[in-house]
Amino acid sequence: MVRPPLFIFALAAIAACQQPQEVESECPVSYDYVLELPPEFAERDVIGIDSKVEEFASDDTIVSTDFGHYSAPPDCTASYQACRVEEDTIAGRDALVGVYRHGPDERPGETRPYRIWVHVKVAPQQRLNLNMFARCDTQAACERALSYLRRVRIKERELSREAELPPPPPPAPHPPASPRPPR
Repeated sequence: MVRPPLFIFALAAIAACQQPQEVESECPVSYDYVLELPPEFAERDVIGIDSKVEEFASDDTIVSTDFGHYSAPPDCTASYQACRVEEDTIAGRDALVGVYRHGPDERPGETRPYRIWVHVKVAPQQRLNLNMFARCDTQAACERALSYLRRVRIKERELSREAELPPPPPPAPHPPASPRPPR
């Protein structure tokens, strides 16, 4: 028996509808991170414009973070004296680690010639990234800083729709009963 093309198309459409589908969660996910540094790092006051930023300083190292949608990955250009960027996994996520040694003319005003730039892809579908930087006096100080940055933890939690919406207003009071007309 020859089946008309429309019948075959209808069967294919029904079969496709019965296949499991990937569905985005109706509850948005919120992310944050925890970076634990030794006590010799003192927190500095910094303000982010469109992201969460933090900065901590010790005698030989400054560690800073930038957590948001516009945090770009590290790169190497021909102007750097020494630079390499390697793929890595940090906090269970894809990451890039840039290691730099700047020459005296590369970053005017920067007194710390060694730098680490860690880029963690927290939620690629949302373009949400965590950048962590270490600017150091010595290569050994940056190696220590990188060991701290590798231990960052990403926190994730679902937000329920109820948690995002304000509670409903209280019910309107019932109007007072009006007297019934006499019969």
